[in-house]
Amino acid sequence: MRLRRAMAAALVCLLAGLLAACSPPGGGRAVVGELGVSGPYVMVNFRPAANGTTIYSGDTVTTGPGSSALILFATGGSFQLDENTDPEFSWSVLGTVRCLLVKIVRGQAYANDSETCISSPAADAFKHSQVNITVSATDTVMTLLEGTLTLERPQRLTLVPGQGVTVENGSSVALVRNLSPGELAQRVAWRARFPFQGWCSTPGGVRPSMLGNCPGRFSFVQPQTAPSGFGPSPFPFVPFGPSFPSGGGRGSTGETGGRQR
Repeated sequence: MRLRRAMAAALVCLLAGLLAACSPPGGGRAVVGELGVSGPYVMVNFRPAANGTTIYSGDTVTTGPGSSALILFATGGSFQLDENTDPEFSWSVLGTVRCLLVKIVRGQAYANDSETCISSPAADAFKHSQVNITVSATDTVMTLLEGTLTLERPQRLTLVPGQGVTVENGSSVALVRNLSPGELAQRVAWRARFPFQGWCSTPGGVRPSMLGNCPGRFSFVQPQTAPSGFGPSPFPFVPFGPSFPSGGGRGSTGETGGRQR
């Protein structure tokens, strides 16, 4: 009897091992992108993470003091986290739009892509742009540097480059104001504190490179060989902010408008 039980237990363990070995990475979840780390405290799903970690739909990326993370999206573009930030990334539907939904409860981030939706305790927004996002215990602040930003909650309005919107938690009103070039630069200055190192692939080969200094294809995972179909990097990277419009943004604040602040 004891022998049968031992054999049955061994068989169960063997089957479990085989199933685990056959399961695709990420449990079959869609790939979001690859992770770059800067600093000692970057975690994925609350476990320490390294350069090149694959981020899957449903993963949470957390940064601690003096640390930043940058996700190069599989669809192109990037998303950088400041220290003490904790977004969850998932392919989802916000309203009627399917997008890469980034839920931020606290912290600061910079989005540079075309398929991201942002959700915080105070606001939801769709974007095809470069946006700085700050989420605190009291409010959410989004600053549009280039492209477009459409706020869906708490009210629908569209920003133009050079504008910032503030929404207090629980408020039904979004406060919009134009920012000066100096204010815009100050809001994204945090990004310059964090260098990211990876690999640059060019026709001449693969070499170590800092993000922003690669004339070819940049990645956080070391490629075995240079790509045969060489072309520009699929991850356009704006090192520390674009050229700001002089005098801040101008134009309509959206369908329902917004109070200037």
